[in-house]
Amino acid sequence: MPHFFRNWKEEDMRKCILNGIVWSAGAEIPKDGIITKLDDLGQFKPDAVEPEGRKPKPAATK
Repeated sequence: MPHFFRNWKEEDMRKCILNGIVWSAGAEIPKDGIITKLDDLGQFKPDAVEPEGRKPKPAATK
């Protein structure tokens, strides 16, 4: 499942998920599947494209 925007770079995965959405909506899927183009990643905020991992919590003090 494409959790981050960068995962949508994979055309086959994108097509599979979009075909599933169209199929579940009851619409007809084209013979070659749903064709899409990848948007420019530069227009998105950096965190939306490549989020930073969580920072570790500081150790509890006694």
